Amino acid sequence: TAKNITTPLLLLQAEEDIVVKPEGQDRVCNDAELCTKVLVERAKHEILMEIDEIRNVALETIVNFIENNEG
Repeated sequence: TAKNITTPLLLLQAEEDIVVKPEGQDRVCNDAELCTKVLVERAKHEILMEIDEIRNVALETIVNFIENNEG
């Protein structure tokens, strides 16, 4: 279960996702000890396949998360 995750977790939630329900993602992130959830506005299911404007927000978020959680 998510309660057993001890590694920092980044969850990018696509605002306009019609494939995955946000409630499930919210539950996982709430249960995980070190979860950071970021809502990517106007994004659909495949965030990294979006237009540059949306994809760049996601990529910047990922890079910042990694830099802030390097051990």
